[in-house]
Amino acid sequence: MGCVRTHPNRIKQHDRVRDITTKWIEYDGYRVIKEPCFTTLTPGTTRAMGRWRPDIFAIKGEDGVIFDAQVRAEGYDLDRLHEEKVEKYRIAPWLIKTIKSIHGLETIKCEAITFTRRG
Repeated sequence: MGCVRTHPNRIKQHDRVRDITTKWIEYDGYRVIKEPCFTTLTPGTTRAMGRWRPDIFAIKGEDGVIFDAQVRAEGYDLDRLHEEKVEKYRIAPWLIKTIKSIHGLETIKCEAITFTRRG
């Protein structure tokens, strides 16, 4: 989890990144859902596989974008962290299929927003 002493500030920074990004996306004409909860089922059953809660889900026309933010301390490889976050959704085609069917979308892209925290 990380340092208990800095955890509240890290959460505040994360939420601020999410909120500022939401404003940019809305300004670009997207409808935004903050922190949606997607429950997915194990294929062929009615048993829940898990819940995914990205920071932002944006919809414009028949296109959707999943945004997941992270705030990390200095010294991390931001490119690697960014790719790991994006890969989290790429390896979940069942999640993408579920979201497409719920919202009637043609495409869904996955993006990560990665920032370095100082101090």
